[in-house]
This record gives sequence, C-alpha cells and structure tokens, in this order.
Amino acid sequence: MAEEAAQLVMNVGNKNTFLTNILKNMAKPEQKSGGLPLDNGNFYVGYDKIPTPNELLGSLNTSKNQLTISVSGETYNGTEMHMHMDNQGDYIFPLALLINVIGVHQSHFDMDKLKTNQTNFSAQITYTGLTKVPIQPQPADITGKNGWYAETAILNEIKEKSENPDVDGYHLQGTEFDVKTLFGQKLACLKALLISQMPSITITMSNINMEYAKSVFSMENDVFVTLFGFITIGHHHNYSETNVCYNEEQASVTITFQQPNVSGTPDPQTAHAFIMGGVPYYPGM
Repeated sequence: MAEEAAQLVMNVGNKNTFLTNILKNMAKPEQKSGGLPLDNGNFYVGYDKIPTPNELLGSLNTSKNQLTISVSGETYNGTEMHMHMDNQGDYIFPLALLINVIGVHQSHFDMDKLKTNQTNFSAQITYTGLTKVPIQPQPADITGKNGWYAETAILNEIKEKSENPDVDGYHLQGTEFDVKTLFGQKLACLKALLISQMPSITITMSNINMEYAKSVFSMENDVFVTLFGFITIGHHHNYSETNVCYNEEQASVTITFQQPNVSGTPDPQTAHAFIMGGVPYYPGM
C-alpha cells in the first residue's frame, strides 16, 4: 500500500507540474514553449498542423475546389431590394449595403442617383481553391513545457494570470472577424477556417441611370467596390483585372473583377486569403 501511495503522490506531483507549465504557457506564450511571434515582439499560442506555404498555394490553386454563388434581385421599394439566392429562397436586402463605390475622383456614391423604380441586379461570385486550415493549439508534450491545453475549464485561470479578461489563446486578424460579434459571448474558439482565393465576381445592374453610372464605374476613376457590406473588390485590393461594360439598350452596366493570380512563395507577413467561414467550438460540445 505504501508503494502504491508513493506512486500516487508522484503521479499527482507530475500532473500538477504539467498543469502549472501549461497555465504558464497559455498566460504568457514564449518562443521556448512554441509560441508564434507577433510584430510587437510578443508571442501567441502556437498552432498545430498548420499547412506550409507551398501546401496552401497548391490547394488554393486547385481549380476543382470551387463554389459559385448566384444572386439576383429587383427593386422592392425606395430603400430595399427583393433578392433571390440559389437554393436559399428569397429575402429582403437593404439597398444601402448592396453596393458601394469609392474612386480616386469620387468620394461619395449615391445609390439613389443610380437606381430607378425598376432596377434589376445580378451577381455571380466564384470562390476557387477552397482550403480547410486547422487552427487548434499545438498539444502539450508530456512535461507541459511545450504546447498548450485547449479545454475551456482552464480559461478562467488564464484570464487571472494574464490579467487580460479577453485572452482566449486564439486570434483572428482584422476587426471584421470579431468573435463576440459573430458568435456571441459563449464561443470558446474556432477549430478550423475555410479559406479560398479572393473571389472572382461579375455584377450586372440594369434599368439604371446610365449617365450617373458612367460617372462612377470608369477605369479612369480607378474604382473599388464593396458588395453586400463585406466583400471588398477593385484595384486597391489586388484584383488583377477590372472590366466595365455598358449596354445602352438595356440601360445596364456589367462589372467584372478577376481574382488575383496566386503564385510563388508568399511572404507570411503580407500574404492574404479570403476567409469564407470557420468551425466554431462551444463549451460543452
């Protein structure tokens, strides 16, 4: 019994050391614990099974991994549009978010000046190179000195030790992907991301004010466009080709944005991909 008790005490001691090391790693990631370096000299939790740049490029350049979404709509009233999406039914969409245009010589775009009582809209959005990227923390080794433990039961301890109530061991670049806004307060983390190349997009608007359209959608103005409030496209966002075509008979304009060509080995500090979605993990799942 004494031998078993001694073994039990030793096991408890080892587990306590293991947990202490992990808590230290999570509260303050360092290079020696496998942390990812940040621009400010600090470190963040290191992830496991991150694809290499060449693996990512190979997957992003695979044309078979693609998804095309078709959207159409017509003016519903003065401020909204009746929209139709493939296999998703119909819905009412605010015109203010439909399309916004900014150009070198055009600081303000007025949708009211573009639309008429019978304006029609259609768009085809094609995402190529769909790629799943796991973002789970690197598992802790047997000593706990390298890697992390991702269960949410330890998060309260992390917040205490780090004196940062928002720390969770995960980080998304860009305020447009604020976790609390997207998923609510109870989200623990995202376990994986689905990324693609920047989408190629073709937009057609018909029965519009052609005179105003030509003053806005012109190559000379070097326009870039925000579609649906979150897809930003145009020359300022690395699209390789933008075509603008007018049809006087139909009073329409068609704008085509070709996705940038992804090649070579990107600089990890400057390379960008389009985040289509993620796999959320909630406490208790």
